[in-house]
Amino acid sequence: SISGSNSEEAVLWIDAFGNVQLNLSPDDLSGDGPWNLTVGERQWTLAIAPSFDAVPSGQLGIVVDSQGLVAIVASRADASAELKVHEGSEVTLRTAGSPSPVSADSQTRTSGLRKECKHETGTTLVLALLLVLIMGAAVIQFFIQSS
Repeated sequence: SISGSNSEEAVLWIDAFGNVQLNLSPDDLSGDGPWNLTVGERQWTLAIAPSFDAVPSGQLGIVVDSQGLVAIVASRADASAELKVHEGSEVTLRTAGSPSPVSADSQTRTSGLRKECKHETGTTLVLALLLVLIMGAAVIQFFIQSS
């Protein structure tokens, strides 16, 4: 996380879809944005989205990934290619119009991101359990018919 004048964040990894996971948690973001993302000399203005599908087409956005970390994503595209970053690249994320980078010490927290992340994780868990039950019933039915 960022503290003091150190404004650079590292790209932890890039997933198979090109989503760029940063070493930030939702608690590290204060306020609702918009956010300025800087990579080298290039800059983008990003909004926080509640899900991957909520990022407008052709734009980059900020979401909480399945690991509970802040990710930079592109709507149905490869964000890492757009940003030209790789694992270990350094990026700067700060509130638009503010000279201060995001800080893990901020008193204001983005609880909406945490709630959305928990909601999506809960939904995924319910769907996975439902799939296991359906598959289990199919296996039982197979053995009953085979007898």
